[in-house]
Amino acid sequence: MADVSRKHHTVPQFYLKGFATASRQIGTVQLPGTKRFVQSTSKASAHTDFYAVPGHEEGPDVFEKGLSRVEGEAARVIRRITEEHVWPLSPEDRELLAAFLTLQFLRGPEQRRHMEEMSALVTRMEVGYGGKPTSPHGLSGNMGSQSQRSKPRASGTRQLNLGDLPSASRLSGTSTRCCS
Repeated sequence: MADVSRKHHTVPQFYLKGFATASRQIGTVQLPGTKRFVQSTSKASAHTDFYAVPGHEEGPDVFEKGLSRVEGEAARVIRRITEEHVWPLSPEDRELLAAFLTLQFLRGPEQRRHMEEMSALVTRMEVGYGGKPTSPHGLSGNMGSQSQRSKPRASGTRQLNLGDLPSASRLSGTSTRCCS
């Protein structure tokens, strides 16, 4: 079997190198900002097996390899901007850059924590509405198809519909109003 990548970067090394010294060292601030240190770009934002997909037929690092391909294309576009001063970008390059920026927003540890919190919330809601989840697909597994929803339910059970779910602001006790 080929070498499996285990050190996964949540911020691509090519991007970190743009902020690094000639010896590829970068200043790091551990949030909330109390700890500061210098480290190599190969160690910055690196987590062991962060994107691993155990048991995947193409290997556990299949997702990391896919990210690497996207990062390579994004690096090419960013080099065109920073080194060749190409602007405006072609529609294809704009699309690649937009996909990369979106991916950067969605791929880090903080976003993973948000997704885990959302998953836990949905599970708690599902249990509260109808007992222990019976489907590996979570909430959607208990909602069924349209034909299943129209069938009578057993006495004492309740079919969950998305319209029944409380809004995020009611769940958190906070307002979702912005920019007042």
